[in-house]
Amino acid sequence: MEEGGSDGGIVVQDCLDLLNNILRGSPANQSFLRETIGLQPIITLLKLRSIKNSNLSQQKTVNLLFILETINILLSRDPAKASSKDANVMTNQTLLIQNNALDHLFYLAIEGRLTAADVRCAALKCIGNLVRGHTRNLEMLSKKMIGEELDREVSLNAVLHVLLNTTDLSEWMAADHVIKCFCEGNPEGQVVLASTLSPAEESQTNGNKPHKNNKHLPFGRILLHALDINKEQKDIVASCRAARVLTYVLQGNQVCKEKVLEIISEVTSSPLSNPEYMLSACVKYISSAASLQARREERDHTGRLCFVALMLRLLVTWFAECPKVVASFLETGGHLLCVVELLVNKEFSTSHHVSSLAAVVLGECIVYNPCADGPQCASMVVDTISQRIGLSSYFEMWEKLQKDAYFLSAAVKAGLLNISADASMDGEQSSPVVAAHNNEEHFEADIQSMIKATYDKEFVTEVQKLQPIVKEKTLLLFSHPKSEVIIPSLVNRNEGEGDDSYIERLQTLLQKQAQEMQEIMVKNVALAEELVNRSGDKDLQGERSGIVGESQGFAASRIEIEATKQRIQAYQQRIEKMEQQQHEKEQEALYYKQLSEKHEADLKALSAAYNSLEQANFRLEDEVQNLKKGAHGTAVSAGLSISDLDAAREEGRQEGAKASEAELNDLLVCLGQEESKVERLRARLEELGEDVEALLQDIDEEQEREHDVSE
Repeated sequence: MEEGGSDGGIVVQDCLDLLNNILRGSPANQSFLRETIGLQPIITLLKLRSIKNSNLSQQKTVNLLFILETINILLSRDPAKASSKDANVMTNQTLLIQNNALDHLFYLAIEGRLTAADVRCAALKCIGNLVRGHTRNLEMLSKKMIGEELDREVSLNAVLHVLLNTTDLSEWMAADHVIKCFCEGNPEGQVVLASTLSPAEESQTNGNKPHKNNKHLPFGRILLHALDINKEQKDIVASCRAARVLTYVLQGNQVCKEKVLEIISEVTSSPLSNPEYMLSACVKYISSAASLQARREERDHTGRLCFVALMLRLLVTWFAECPKVVASFLETGGHLLCVVELLVNKEFSTSHHVSSLAAVVLGECIVYNPCADGPQCASMVVDTISQRIGLSSYFEMWEKLQKDAYFLSAAVKAGLLNISADASMDGEQSSPVVAAHNNEEHFEADIQSMIKATYDKEFVTEVQKLQPIVKEKTLLLFSHPKSEVIIPSLVNRNEGEGDDSYIERLQTLLQKQAQEMQEIMVKNVALAEELVNRSGDKDLQGERSGIVGESQGFAASRIEIEATKQRIQAYQQRIEKMEQQQHEKEQEALYYKQLSEKHEADLKALSAAYNSLEQANFRLEDEVQNLKKGAHGTAVSAGLSISDLDAAREEGRQEGAKASEAELNDLLVCLGQEESKVERLRARLEELGEDVEALLQDIDEEQEREHDVSE
């Protein structure tokens, strides 16, 4: 401070260099700095004394770069620790934001309009590191406004403008770093950005470049307009950068993926027109970039290849672990064919960046496919790959992807691959996407950097997780029938189905499965021949890995075939067991039928006895009536009174009724017992599948015939 702070000379530079060496990689020294003088003096050094002068001297530029490096050292994380567990960095982030570091950094990065691009880039990197993984700082960044009072702008919108419009490669990478740090581990922030995605009216676009002229449009609206390459006078580089930003918004956030799926990409002029949703718009942009009409000069060709690659990278992120998005993508058949065309078209198939990313998209359509059957199922995707591309060529694209220098470098940096730096460059040394343009080195560098940035930790992790699953599921779908031939509902016996028809239906099912097994074996032979007949110009390591992969694939196919054979054998044994059980049930039914006939005969005998009792009762009643008449005559002749005669008649009737009632009660008890037996017999016969009503009708007819014969 005695030497003039950032306005000082070489002494200030040496002091800052010494300070950085003391703090770099030493949490103890950083803690000592916080406990003694604090971090406020470092923030004070960022403040420019001459605010109106945007032209910095060389020495002041160097001093500011050293101060910004100091802040980055304080914010550098230990790669072995998770972002949320590095307590030293979290403490530094909290203290820096409390000392208004964000205000000074934004002034150096955007508000001050400094001519020193290196200072702007370093300040943007500090902003990204300052908020990364810190909930409170992320919230402050999302709410921060910058600029003059009458021309204020949301800070993230300002960063997006820099990202889309800058011609400096380093500045684009720094602004891209800010957006990535804001979205990384910040699902709430991602949802906020996704909610701003909405199509712009023509009156709001200020021509065709709202991302350059309008500071008051929402973040998402600026992003969507930049993404649309079909607008006139579009900058292909800005579209590529917008695709990367949208990838960050969707990265690892299922809510955002489904939310963006429902967003309309463009306001239609006619109310009768069907709205175009974001996913369809992205596929349309890829198709437009790959169309013949878009092929003009070589520069445009290179930019289109880059745009297609970055849009495919966006789809890879969007599809990851989100079956709903995959199902929506496959609902329109043209979407899948558009991606397949990138692998079939020679122009794009020669670019391993485009072909490899397209292969990953197809792999996600297989792995994350939610449909069990139908035209959108994973089996349909595998069939399309086999017919249009060939499984051998398809898996070769995965191998090329993992040999790419950018992929290996990203895997090493992410700690997912433990090889030396020299070995990591054994793959292809240059990007086939970019051709040599001596007179357009700036454009070429932009494209090359965006392609390289595509291969980040998240992408490498997804590919390494996805590849073995894609191979396993592809072979499984390729070697299995599209639908199960024998399922429990088909094996079970239908109601009222006869023995012959049931056995015949089971035999038909077995024959159908045997036929499909034969077709599977033919397909496996074709697959084996295709994999064996691979081109022989691979290196030894690739050949060995290919042989191992093929052997594993063949082994898996043989295992599946044996498992299917065992299932067929199990079903045959089950059928035999069911036939044996059916025979036992038929014997049991015959026994109960005979028992039923016996009880029916007993019931007939009981009914006959009941009829004879009724006849005897009628006869007794007639005799009683005759006796009454005789008694009446006798009583009259004997001079008995009418009342005496009635009393004698009533007494005789009661005695006869008592005798008849006793016999009738005994008969009803016997009849109730027999009826109970008949009901139990009826229930048992119904359980065995016998028609009781038909059986009783046969018995009645037989009784009538016996009655006719007896008459």
